[in-house]
Amino acid sequence: ILNNAPKSVLQWKVYDGWGTDALEAYCFEYAKGSNSEFKDIIVKKASMKNINPGEDYNTTKPEITCGSEVTDYFFYVPNQGKYYRKN
Repeated sequence: ILNNAPKSVLQWKVYDGWGTDALEAYCFEYAKGSNSEFKDIIVKKASMKNINPGEDYNTTKPEITCGSEVTDYFFYVPNQGKYYRKN
């Protein structure tokens, strides 16, 4: 929330390829801001139980387990109003 209004700052898929051999999943953590008072966003690789053939995608709840491998790390630059990827 910025100036009492929500602001979209990052878009990232939580999972993709459910029901295929190309399944991928991610989870998110937040850390004290390294560049400002806004929290850093840490994207980590996750594992996910794949859906079984014949199961209904609309009623089956995804089971995601966070891992420890960091895939991306973002920090916020207030004067630009954006998150940037940390190298």
